[in-house]
Amino acid sequence: MRVTRFLVLAAAVATPTALILPGSQAEPPPDCETPVASAPEFAPGTTNTVTWTAVTSGGFQFEVASSAALDADGSFVDANLVATVGNIADTATQYTVSDLTEQTHYFHVRAKTKPQVCQASPWGNTVSTTQDATGPVVTGTPDRDPDSNGWYNHALTVTWSATDEGSGVASCDSPTGYSGPDDETASVSGNCTDNAGNIGTGDFDFSYDATAPSAEVDSPFVPVAISALDGKVTGTASDDTSGVASVSVAFTNGTLGGTTTRAATVTGTSTWEVATVGLAPGVYTVTATATDIAGNTGNPSAAVTIIIV
Repeated sequence: MRVTRFLVLAAAVATPTALILPGSQAEPPPDCETPVASAPEFAPGTTNTVTWTAVTSGGFQFEVASSAALDADGSFVDANLVATVGNIADTATQYTVSDLTEQTHYFHVRAKTKPQVCQASPWGNTVSTTQDATGPVVTGTPDRDPDSNGWYNHALTVTWSATDEGSGVASCDSPTGYSGPDDETASVSGNCTDNAGNIGTGDFDFSYDATAPSAEVDSPFVPVAISALDGKVTGTASDDTSGVASVSVAFTNGTLGGTTTRAATVTGTSTWEVATVGLAPGVYTVTATATDIAGNTGNPSAAVTIIIV
């Protein structure tokens, strides 16, 4: 009996390899357009608004980051993401940052949108702004020293200057002139503005009296004989603002000629007296002239006639 044998060969089945055709896989989307930021160089208070260019190709969100310092290469030190602004359907172009301290702050912005549209952009340009919530310290300087005893007795001009440790001084008021009214506690004010827009006010306080005092001879008030040994002439003086400082009394000898001027003793603020001791016998006309503390000297009083014996 013939036996027929068959050789069965097992065929190896290979796993097919996928065929990759150029462009058959989605390429990564490009970066989103990088926004260009701007901010005021100086800003008052504790808030500031960072703005950036609008992206024209649809809605985007923007991330705003800040730092108080930069590395040598310009990168942020301890960067802080302060906000994600806008939404995919509405393009934002600014963000107001609040609670900022009085110092320089750095900001930059990047854009992002739906992943299939574009990838988050690189961080954009760095802008810096200095917060300054404090107005300048203003000083008034007069054009001269006081005229007498700390008082001014004619017009003065005060010039304004300032210091500002934040943004620096931008401008000050024009000089301020003063010519009255008389006032022991006179004051003028001036303003200066810093580069952030803060306004500081300063005062210059001073005493001002431009009005001369007056004096009168009260006794004797009619021609009368007065002893050259122990006689005296008395009177009053007045000044409404700075007060009477001194009174001088002039004795003009109508018999022999010549004038003798003596300083009276002023009591309080209104009365005075002067001795006639040593005056030569004769008929005299007497006048009194007062000077106030501010240095103003009044006109001589009405003359009174006396007879020294």
